[in-house]
Amino acid sequence: MSSYYTISAKKIKPWTSIIVFVLSIIIFSILYFTVLSQDGKLVRERERYHAVGCATAIQEKLETITSRVQTLADSIVEQPEDQDFQHAMVQRIWTRLTEDASIPLKNILLAPDGIVSYYYPVEGNEAIAGMNFMDETQPGNAQAIEACRTGKMLISDPFDMKQGNKGIAGRYPIILKDGSLWGLISFSIEIDDLVHSLHLADMLGSDVNYELWYTDASGNRISLSKEGAIDDPIDYEFEMKNLTWTLSLSLPRNRIDRLRIITAIVMILMVSSMITLYVYEHGRMRLTNELLYELANKDSLTGCHSRRYLNTYLLNTENGKWRDETKEYSLAIVDLDHFKQINDIGGHSNGDDILRAVAHLLSSTVNAERGDAIIRFGGDEFILLYADRTQEEFRSGLENVLTEVRKLKAEGSPDLKITLSGGGIHASELTSRSYVEFFKVADQRLYIAKQRGRDRFVFESEIRIIEK
Repeated sequence: MSSYYTISAKKIKPWTSIIVFVLSIIIFSILYFTVLSQDGKLVRERERYHAVGCATAIQEKLETITSRVQTLADSIVEQPEDQDFQHAMVQRIWTRLTEDASIPLKNILLAPDGIVSYYYPVEGNEAIAGMNFMDETQPGNAQAIEACRTGKMLISDPFDMKQGNKGIAGRYPIILKDGSLWGLISFSIEIDDLVHSLHLADMLGSDVNYELWYTDASGNRISLSKEGAIDDPIDYEFEMKNLTWTLSLSLPRNRIDRLRIITAIVMILMVSSMITLYVYEHGRMRLTNELLYELANKDSLTGCHSRRYLNTYLLNTENGKWRDETKEYSLAIVDLDHFKQINDIGGHSNGDDILRAVAHLLSSTVNAERGDAIIRFGGDEFILLYADRTQEEFRSGLENVLTEVRKLKAEGSPDLKITLSGGGIHASELTSRSYVEFFKVADQRLYIAKQRGRDRFVFESEIRIIEK
């Protein structure tokens, strides 16, 4: 009993409380400033991921244009003398890009021997007729001449357009089968139109300012498109074919200030938040990384893979073949019939709902574990990749897709008929493992399906392949 009394009588020394208090202040201060620093970094890193997504969207717009121009170039190589066919192809590609893919092109030009002989649209481009891209004395022809010399597509440096805005032009040389130069294809686009078509302000948020710019040969910074004042920016540099551009984002200061206040209150009032905050920060970092992957490799509207995913993970960019050489890929290209009419009748939100429904249906036919993939190629067009399928599996699967799409109903327009067309090529049809070759054949078959009345697939038995 004496012992118990002695222990109970002991008092906590004042300096103990002081040490606990001081240590608590030190621990909370260290944790606070550490988390505050990390929060600032995470905010800036998150905005950098936004910049990656925006830059990827710009690159994909340009890739959509160049892929269509490649189709036009291939058609000219096959029929270099058929001007009526060439002109029809120009008009078709213009329609596909401007109306279906919402890409605001200014014009597409055909220039046999470097001299413009055909342009579309005619209105507003009359002054282009007869332009000689091979005239070295004319400004802006340097990239056209270099493209013809190297046989590679080049993008011009941004130039001032008549409307006072900046624009760019693509110069695509056409090399015939005998190795001679037919001429070139040219297209131009206004940069502000390109940026506005992407709705960058909506992608970034109303309180984030941006500037798209590049450095010219003289080292001058040239602004291409700008929204708001830029202060302490986050810069992301990206390639546009042979050009290098930079997207700068500027965060308002009060965004980080709000995080300071919230973080301070949490750390002071809640001891348990030390563990929770660590787990939260760790999870947020993981989700941020996942967000980066989604922004870079997934289409935000449909959830399908993007073209960047195709180029980065499925293709060997050095030779254009499949990265996984053990896979036998069959490829199909599909798009919705009369999609512009669907948008006109039911509105763009109704069109988006239909796109999502079709994408969901298409996704149900692929097996990711097996190596299948669905890629939104642009607008209402999708690429389907099936790994190691027999011809019967490949064909029956796509025929089932046609049947299921016909059952879809638009909520806003229940009487609207929804169909799609497609072209498919089985892995056994080509000994080549070149994606470009597979895509070319599938795209030709898609075009044939459209010509034959739509709402159908064209398969290997309906078009003969001649390998080079």
